[in-house]
Amino acid sequence: MREMLQPQQTERARDPIEGLFDTRKLSILPESRQKIIRQLLDCFRKLKERTATDEDREFILSIFSILEGEAQGIADTTIVDFETEGGPQLPLATEKLSKALNDLYLLLLTSLPAENLNEDIKRELIRIKTSDFERIMQIWETKPLGIKFSYGVDNNQISQPQAMEATTEIKGEQQEARIETDKGGFLYVFKPDHNFWRALFLLGREEKESEFNRILTEAVLRFRQLTERLSKIKLPKEIRAVILEEDENERNEKINQLSEEDKALVMMILNIQRNFLETFQKIAGIKSHEKEFSAEDLEKLNQELRNLKKEADDYEEDIKKLEERFGTTDQPDNELAKKFLKKTSQWIKENFPTIGLTLGASLVLWGVALGWFLPLWLINKMKGEIEKGLK
Repeated sequence: MREMLQPQQTERARDPIEGLFDTRKLSILPESRQKIIRQLLDCFRKLKERTATDEDREFILSIFSILEGEAQGIADTTIVDFETEGGPQLPLATEKLSKALNDLYLLLLTSLPAENLNEDIKRELIRIKTSDFERIMQIWETKPLGIKFSYGVDNNQISQPQAMEATTEIKGEQQEARIETDKGGFLYVFKPDHNFWRALFLLGREEKESEFNRILTEAVLRFRQLTERLSKIKLPKEIRAVILEEDENERNEKINQLSEEDKALVMMILNIQRNFLETFQKIAGIKSHEKEFSAEDLEKLNQELRNLKKEADDYEEDIKKLEERFGTTDQPDNELAKKFLKKTSQWIKENFPTIGLTLGASLVLWGVALGWFLPLWLINKMKGEIEKGLK
């Protein structure tokens, strides 16, 4: 018989606050920053339990106002959801609230003075997506006087500090102002150097981005070189005619007229053609979302690009077999190459310039799209220049 859940276990499983934010991440923040997020989560619990005060609601609204954008837009509905339903009911609402809590965490993480920097914080930085980081930096940039977080402390008390039991601390030219009351209230003003945090973030990401662009360039060049080799093979006229045929029905007719051995060769070449296009589509799919990835994610993408380069080894083995059987010429067959790679070339031409490639990778890919047979010495020279720029 299945063991029955205890009442508190059932309640915990149903608690909508669980899962909205991983509170274990708070351990790298000072107590003052932790207190802000814990207070916000406590306000949500009070709403759920119907014990929330106007001060709790005002604190939620103030936090969402600081976060701006989408968070500001869901503030009122979030309060209503917790008061009437015990929490967000729709997946999209839950997702938006979770994102707002994570933005608050990132805001507090980047509120730290430079002297608080440690290895744990550096590791956390490389996990942040560029788009998320930029959104947080924009908040700081629009708040040159700093950001105030306040709960349980009113302006009258601040103007008359002797009227409240509190500890007050001010650091480094008002970079941090902290007031904490014995009753759990607090008022913090954080004013970090956002230029420092931006430089630190970019430094952690730069190495992975450079590696990404280097491997991307090498992968494209690898397929470019194999293309030239394929175009120099002295293919029999009947096989060449099949490859040059653009009409699908006509091509199939010509394939059916070939011997079984020649059919296998043609299918191998057409398979290489298809895989070339699929490979570039994979690369484009990765590159188009690059800025959505963290430095940590980029390392995983680097491995995926390395795997794409390894696929070229299989193509090279097939090309070697064709070279050994039919021999090669000194000059590439431009007509064969252009028609063979027409779809790939056209696809690159239409897609790559619009997905935000780096200048170096764009040069290489435009060379591939507009002139498949630039001299290899020129391609290699371009590669060298690109690599210099990435160092």
